[in-house]
Amino acid sequence: MAVRDSGPVNPQERPKGSSRSSAPKATWDSSAREYDRFEKKWHYYARVAEGLVRPLGIRRDSRVLELAGGTGACTLVIARRCPLGELVSVERSAEMIRIAQANAKSAGISNVTLLHGDVSDLSSLLAGKTGFEFAVCNSAFWQFPEPGAVIDTVRESLGPGGLFAFNIPSWFRSEKEVRESRRKIAAILTRHGVDPSTFWPRRRHVDYPSQLVKCGMGVIKDTKYRIEMDVKEAEEWRRIPVFAERWGSFRGVSAATAKKIRNEVRRLDLNPRPANSRLRRSWRLLIAGVARTDGGQTQRRRRS
Repeated sequence: MAVRDSGPVNPQERPKGSSRSSAPKATWDSSAREYDRFEKKWHYYARVAEGLVRPLGIRRDSRVLELAGGTGACTLVIARRCPLGELVSVERSAEMIRIAQANAKSAGISNVTLLHGDVSDLSSLLAGKTGFEFAVCNSAFWQFPEPGAVIDTVRESLGPGGLFAFNIPSWFRSEKEVRESRRKIAAILTRHGVDPSTFWPRRRHVDYPSQLVKCGMGVIKDTKYRIEMDVKEAEEWRRIPVFAERWGSFRGVSAATAKKIRNEVRRLDLNPRPANSRLRRSWRLLIAGVARTDGGQTQRRRRS
């Protein structure tokens, strides 16, 4: 297993497609240990990754590119499916890369190359290496501020018939629930002097199928799958700093007010569940292939 460093990544620089951009790199670095501790206990992101990877048909000798590999939950899921192939995983956080390397070593995985750098600089990081059969992004693509820029670089890295798969969390059962939740949260923010429009932009709606088509890729699959989550597991997830702090950075308010906002938002759950109950979380799965110049779309190569 190899680790290659592209050099320091300045958290103040936000190039197009910058990975995990809804939180500064330093926050991901400082959260890496707790993030990994949570994953080792609950295996949540590995379960999410299984739902993402299973439909792709990755073979034992496949070449796969992974974006925002984190501490290696999805990395290990993929690597075990292609022991005779190659997996290149890109991650912006140096601390997450370090932990991912240790996790891969402990698991006896040797077919992984970990690249420290930003997906916006993917071409340079890959150093001319292209022709991947699959590109995968588990639980991170929705955080990219410029998804089109990421799709463009991914398309260039794929070979003929290559597939790009990513997933998007869907925490509500319907658009009606989304609107109702936003309305209630906006009321809380307004009551404490926070303009809701300064909080919601990073949760903007993105038409991913249209974005993929615009970037020269055709949508092969757009579906949902569900992952169960223990209530205690969800509570521990919310305590991971990188997630907890998202409710702590409100413009123009004190830390005490921010804490009040967080507490009020948490009390919005109108249907409290027993501590031993299970939650069902939906994930949207999109799989796209490189479109042909004749307007059609390539099919993934199959080997006999």
